[in-house]
Parts: sequence; C-alpha cells; structure tokens
Amino acid sequence: MARSNDIERGLWVCHICGYKSDDAESKACDLCFRVTCSLHLRPASLYNEKNGLYETAGVCISCAADNAKKQQNL
Repeated sequence: MARSNDIERGLWVCHICGYKSDDAESKACDLCFRVTCSLHLRPASLYNEKNGLYETAGVCISCAADNAKKQQNL
C-alpha cells in the first residue's frame, strides 16, 4: 500500500486564468465542476430545490456571472 508522501502530485490548471500548480490544492466549482484557483472561487448562496434551503457553495466567477445574468432576466 502506498503512503501519502509516495503519491505523485498532479499538475492542475485554472480554467479561468490558466494558472498552473502542483504545489497548491486544486478546488472545483460546485456548479460546473471545473478546476479553479482560489483567487477565482467565491462562496455563494445557492438555492437547493430538493430541500428548499439556501446552501453555501464554492462557485467560480464564470458561473457566478452566468447566474447573475439569469437573475436579471427573471
């Protein structure tokens, strides 16, 4: 069984700015599930239709902008 320090780290690329890293932990947007650097990931309040509650999620700025446009059109 491999120990955690024996596991090779993978390179990831932010889909917003193209930042590349193998040192920092990658994070994914809770809406589009694409990898994003922490600079472009923001906490947002999203409505969960299943339970009728708002939940905090990590959302990339691209998805946040798309959601803001949808809200203005309603």
